Amino acid sequence: RETLQALQATLPVLLDTAPDSIVVVNSDGHIVLANARTEEMFGYRQEELLGQPIEILLPERFRKIHPQHHEGYFAAPRTRLMGTGLDLIGQRKDGSEFPVDITLGPLKTEQGLLVISVVRDITERKQAEDALRKSEEKYRTIIQSIEDGYYEVDIAGNFTFHNDSLCRILGYPPDELMGMNNQQYADAETSQQVFQAFNQVFRTGQPRQEFNWQIIRKDGTKRFVDTSIHLIRDAASKPIGFRGIVRDITDRKRAEEALRESEERFRSMFEATAIGVAVADMNGHLVESNRRLQEMLGYSGEELHRMAFTEFTHPEDASADMELYKELIAGERDHYQMEKRYIRKDGRVVWGRLTVSLMRNAGNEPHFTIGMVEDITERKQAEEAVRQSEAEYRSLIQGAAYGIYRSTTEGKFLDVNPALVAMLGYDSEAELLAANLATEIYRDPGERARIVAQHLERWDGLEVEWKRKDGTPITVRLSGRAVRDAQGKLTYFEGIAENITEQRLLEAQLRQAQKMEAVGRLAGGVAHDFNNLLMVMRGYGELLLNQLDANDPLRRNAEEIQKAAERATALTQQLLAFSRKQVLQPKVLDLNAVVTEVEKMLRRLIGEDIELTAVLDLALGRVKADPGQIEQIILNLAVNARDAMPQGGRLTLKTANVTLDQAYVRQHLGATPGPYVLLAVSDTGVGMDAETRSHIFEPFFTTKGAGKGTGLGLSTVYGIVKQSGGTIWVESAPGRGTTFEIYLPLVEEATANGELHPALPPPTPGGTETILVVEDEMSVRKLAAEFLGSNGYRVLEAQDGAEALQVCEEHRAPIHLLLTDVVMPGMSGRELAVRLVGARPEMKVIYVSGYTDDAIVQHGVREEGTVFLQKPFSLDALARTVREALDSKGKK
Repeated sequence: RETLQALQATLPVLLDTAPDSIVVVNSDGHIVLANARTEEMFGYRQEELLGQPIEILLPERFRKIHPQHHEGYFAAPRTRLMGTGLDLIGQRKDGSEFPVDITLGPLKTEQGLLVISVVRDITERKQAEDALRKSEEKYRTIIQSIEDGYYEVDIAGNFTFHNDSLCRILGYPPDELMGMNNQQYADAETSQQVFQAFNQVFRTGQPRQEFNWQIIRKDGTKRFVDTSIHLIRDAASKPIGFRGIVRDITDRKRAEEALRESEERFRSMFEATAIGVAVADMNGHLVESNRRLQEMLGYSGEELHRMAFTEFTHPEDASADMELYKELIAGERDHYQMEKRYIRKDGRVVWGRLTVSLMRNAGNEPHFTIGMVEDITERKQAEEAVRQSEAEYRSLIQGAAYGIYRSTTEGKFLDVNPALVAMLGYDSEAELLAANLATEIYRDPGERARIVAQHLERWDGLEVEWKRKDGTPITVRLSGRAVRDAQGKLTYFEGIAENITEQRLLEAQLRQAQKMEAVGRLAGGVAHDFNNLLMVMRGYGELLLNQLDANDPLRRNAEEIQKAAERATALTQQLLAFSRKQVLQPKVLDLNAVVTEVEKMLRRLIGEDIELTAVLDLALGRVKADPGQIEQIILNLAVNARDAMPQGGRLTLKTANVTLDQAYVRQHLGATPGPYVLLAVSDTGVGMDAETRSHIFEPFFTTKGAGKGTGLGLSTVYGIVKQSGGTIWVESAPGRGTTFEIYLPLVEEATANGELHPALPPPTPGGTETILVVEDEMSVRKLAAEFLGSNGYRVLEAQDGAEALQVCEEHRAPIHLLLTDVVMPGMSGRELAVRLVGARPEMKVIYVSGYTDDAIVQHGVREEGTVFLQKPFSLDALARTVREALDSKGKK
């Protein structure tokens, strides 16, 4: 009792205000004092605790060790704390448990040594620690799951933590990367940059969000990374390391480099073009211009880039130009073209033919416009001189070779000259004046309506489609102007019409002839060597078959070799026939049959690493087209597909019956609704972006490297499809391959049945005459000599013209037949024949060649009465031709 009173007198503040439980225990381990917080924390009243052993506040599992504490505390009393931060478990009166932190200290009194226990409820702290632990685990899980690399390094740059993604980026295993320095996977120069970047963050304390540098992986490969750097501080704000994110940006860097190179190429072409080019924003202000435009307008690039195009447009042309420009940016048209006047910086007026196109961004939103301006000032000045001359020499109109007319805006003729009457096939000027230009002269009345709607003041070289009185279509080049009254109201049009139908036909024929000449030369060169090889294979195959009995086990192998040689011969003939194609020869076709036939050639063309699949509609309708041109379409598209799949892939040819509805037509300009036959050519190649797709049908546009493509393949395909009355569209995206869809109109006519080639007549007998065989290809020469010798003939051989002359010089006996190749080094077969027949008039001549007809004609061989064998030929054909030549009379 006296002890308790002494304590109450000594510790009044502690008992009243302490936030923790305070329990005083005597040397027997019994409680002699407990404050109010003890009651709240453990649920006992003070009177219930007094005199109780201290173990009453602990769970049973802790009580058995408590006597040891008693012995330790009281056996050697000390005046300092006996224990701090002891984490135990407290137990309330109701039996519930909670974590506590206990601090023990001795209290020396006159009555003896006491122990003061300060007990703190650490439930919230434990919960916070548990939440922190879970948060750290979640943080570690998140760090490990991100694609980017995460790192933590000490102040020296040595790794203290990293995720698996960082190992993947750097190419090191986790155990090897831990402890490495972050400068060990870079070259000396880059390491210095890394050190400076981390040092800057250390000095300033400011994080660095982007630091691009090149790493060297463990395997020696190099990658580009983007690194963020943040300073790590301890509780006292002392810098202890760095942390950040490492992102592999190699692909982005390569894409940026490719974009930069592309932009440089574009800039080079942009500046080098002979036509003025300008790029403007959606408000018409110039943001780019090339030197040609700057020279044309007399402004520097800096001056132009502060101007809108209306500032250097002639006031009389500004309104029409602005109206078209508004329609363009509103999406009502993709481009527009007009001839307009420009005012140079020095005040002079120049004319330009302007073409403006709308360019869209990746989201298909209008982004900017690009204008191309061709300087036509000289031409306009010439036209003006012509118009002035026409006013002075009005009387010459009636005798002009070109058609001249005036017409109202509605198309009624006001005046015509005799040349126009003759051009259109009318009987008199009066009869033509009664006709309407818009509805009776234009093949498509809408064409004139569209021209009038453009509000052109002048036009030159405008090509339109007209028709004569009898309906015959003609192509006309128009030049003219709009005539206005004093108030500026349009009163009529004046026009000059030139019939260029024949000119266009001749141009088409010339282009075709040039193409055929080139292809013919190529096919002829191939045929010469290829046909010699086929000649040997087929010839020795025939000899082998003739020597083998019907039951000989090798006969089947020889027959298969012969069949293969015959198929190769057929392929050569197809190539030669293809090279001779000229204008379209439309026939009613089964497109499946064409695809099946071309498929045989494609399998040799595209290579073994490309899988070729044909998906054909067995109920496919018929189309009317030139089969050779359809083959050319498939070949061109297949070659492009092959080039788009350098690592191999899949090429699919598909046919189907389809019907194009109004919804499709609205989305595909140029298409008309109705039934069609679809030919689709799909590949799994690299694909194309929108910009490339917008140019693929333009002549000479190619994505291939220098010397690897002419850029005419797809423009040829486009022309063939359009000329066949069809339409073509392409679907493609980078990395998703390409599909060309060709729609040809379906026809109801039936196809004509083909006929098999008639069988060759049986071989003819041989003979005993002497034959001189002249052939520069030794294998072909030996084959012919061996075969003719086996048929009873005496055979002399020579490898060229010079040796043939020498053989004839040495052989004084008669030589009855000269069998000679046409194209040989040194002396042609024709030259050799002329010299030998001149000396031996009785000698007959047979010419042999693998070249096309055009090449043979150039050597003067295909004259009437000459005997000619086209390589490769069968030995039977050789025997019959030799016999017929020897037995013939008349011209050798």
